[in-house]
Amino acid sequence: RSLAALAPLTLLHQRAATLCRAVVAWMQRDGVEPLWRHLAERLEATTDYDAVRLAHRAFLLDIRDQLCLDEEDVGDCLDAVFVDVARLATLLESYAWRVEDTPSSVVAAVQRDFDAHAAELVGLDALRGTAVAHCGVGITT
Repeated sequence: RSLAALAPLTLLHQRAATLCRAVVAWMQRDGVEPLWRHLAERLEATTDYDAVRLAHRAFLLDIRDQLCLDEEDVGDCLDAVFVDVARLATLLESYAWRVEDTPSSVVAAVQRDFDAHAAELVGLDALRGTAVAHCGVGITT
């Protein structure tokens, strides 16, 4: 019985972990890495404190712009997915020693919300061509 109860949680956990890894890959590859090199070049070219501070601020703003984090739909979708992941983590922690007692209605609600939010995030035009759009998590069968 506990294995049957564990199956939906395991699948949801795997899907959530896949999407989170895709988000990290997208942010790292498309944002932090290329912009970090640019920041390093700017920092090497100066010893002036104000120029260092301005270069760092520009780096942060460039990351925001490069990853479209100031676009409301991207931020809202990321927030929604991460709230779902936090709900799943709380659920897993709460029932870690008695998986068979996990309320199936709660698991179903978290799964339904995650499916909807993941599909919305994966389908955003701003993320087309990124690791997020191609991770396959937003596709449900």
